[in-house]
Order: sequence, then structure tokens, then C-alpha cells
Amino acid sequence: MTLFATADSVTDAHLVATAPRGYAEDPEVDAKVWEALHIAAAFERAGEFDVIHNSFDFLPLSYSRLVATPVVTTIHGFSSERIVPVFERYNDVGYYVAISDTDRHHGLQYAATIHHGIDMRQFELGTGDGGYLLFFGRIHPDKGTAEAIDVAARIGVPLVIAGIVQDRSYFERFIEPRVDDVLVRYVGPVGVEERGALLGGASALLHLVNFDEPFGFSVVEAMACGTPVVAGVAVRWARSSVTARAVFSSTRRMRRLRPCTPQVRSIVQPCGRPLKRGSGSSGWLTTTSLSTGTLSRRTPVRGSATRCASEPAQGRAVPRWRQLLAGAHRDGLVVTVRSG
Repeated sequence: MTLFATADSVTDAHLVATAPRGYAEDPEVDAKVWEALHIAAAFERAGEFDVIHNSFDFLPLSYSRLVATPVVTTIHGFSSERIVPVFERYNDVGYYVAISDTDRHHGLQYAATIHHGIDMRQFELGTGDGGYLLFFGRIHPDKGTAEAIDVAARIGVPLVIAGIVQDRSYFERFIEPRVDDVLVRYVGPVGVEERGALLGGASALLHLVNFDEPFGFSVVEAMACGTPVVAGVAVRWARSSVTARAVFSSTRRMRRLRPCTPQVRSIVQPCGRPLKRGSGSSGWLTTTSLSTGTLSRRTPVRGSATRCASEPAQGRAVPRWRQLLAGAHRDGLVVTVRSG
């Protein structure tokens, strides 16, 4: 196997490098220049390979009619409808793979759906006793970094931010001024060696995305460490597959998180549109086994989805769905309440 990637990549495959580093990590690397050289390096050697697997989005498709080697493209979501014409143009010669059924585009033909996977051997069950919330991902408006800081400030729990700065202007304007190394700490990109400890020590992962997230690796990696996930409602894959589920509520309820950690306590919908999960709402509480990926429990529920999981209403027994929530961190589960 030959991997075409940046020179600092770590792989067991034969590495062919063009760019020294990713342009999101090094502002001196011009994206257009190195993208062109990177893609050309692979297709100039197309005759050496039985298949080319493209994870680079739409641009390499423009080379696919110039070579006889089949090109399989894994589509990691669509940044906008404006890029769809490229995929449509090469629909007849390309082999498209979706990362979830929900993320399939109605105008394209797909060879398969293959969900992302992680190596579970790289993750251990954490204790969740680090006393901090965690933002883990690229720093960009889409990923909700500023919203994570808002939540941490509102409930008075320290936040650790880990990830590359993809939008420098956004970072300098909305993130960097609020980093005080007390309530908000930025630790930069985190490697494989530190990742498990950081995820496993968090009280919860904040994944408050502002776009239709096709798949969030950090969500699954946090689950692998038994860490509860607080996710925005735009996580489409979490609602469409048994890989992961998330609980949603309004930001004001997050203040219950600190005195009730390490279990899942209450969840956030930070975009100014609180979900209508009142005392009369009903639905299904679904928990999914992380180790097997199978649906382990599906319990009908009625009532508010915002109370602390282990906190009973005065004078009442703890409902079954709250008991399940209380075991989420211990069992490595993430749950959702869905209407209907």
C-alpha cells in the first residue's frame, strides 16, 4: 500500500510526501500549490496501482477520466451544494462511498456505505475525574469552539481546548482573548500518546457544532473512553445509526453538570433554539453498546430530559431513563431521547 500524504505523517504504508505539513498547521504552506502537487503525484503514478482511494474531496475526480485505474472516493460530507456538480460530472466513472446513509446525496450513485471506525486498542476507559470539560477538534466556527467556552463560563467548569487552528481570524477574535489558563486552557493539537488521557479525564466532551456534521471522530473517541458527549442537534449521523447517540437540552441546565459529575447530568443546545422537552414530552431513550455497536436498550420515556441523572424529583422514585443516564459514563454509553 502506498500513502500520499504530508511528510510528517505516521504510517506503516509506503509514504509518498509532497507537502511538508498540512496547510492548516503551517501558514507558510500555500493550499492551492500543495494541493495541486499532492494530487498530481498520485495520478502520475496511477498505472502502478490496482485502485486509487481518494479521501481528498472533489478535486481529484477531475483527473479520474485521464487514467485507467479505478478511483474510489469516500465522501466526507458536502461543504455546500456548490461542490455537488463535480461529483455529478463523474458519477458514471467514480465509485462513491458514503460515511453514513443519512449523508448520501439524492443526486449521486453510491457503491457502499462504510462507517468510520477507530482502533479500540488505542483507547482505555477513563475515570472522568479531571474536573474539566473538553473541546476536541479543529478550531473553526462550524465546530462551535466559542459556544463551548460560553457553556463552560456559564456553569463555572474549566474547559480544555485541543485541536488545530483552522480559522486563524476566528481564533484570534473569539477564542484567544478568552484563554486565561484558569477557566479556559488551549493545549494545541494533541497526538495519539496524549489523546486517551485527555478524553478519558474529561467530565464531558462538548461537540456543539453549527453545521450538519456528517461524522464526528471525537464523539466516538470520547465514547471509547467512557466520556459522555454533549452534542449539538446538527449531528446527523448520531440520529441515523447505532454508532452513537446524544442527549439534548438547553444551556441553562448545564449548571447541574459540575456537582453531579462524572455521570451524564444535563445537556446543551447552545444555539438559541431550546428543544421542546417539557414535562409532557415523550419518546424513546436509546442506549448503544460501544463495544459491539448494537442497540442494547430501548426504553419508552415520558417527562423532562433535563434533570440531573442521579437526582430524583422530590418525593418521587427515579425514573428508568434517569437510571440509564446515571450509568452512561460507567458503561461507556451515550444516549438520546427521541420524540415519537
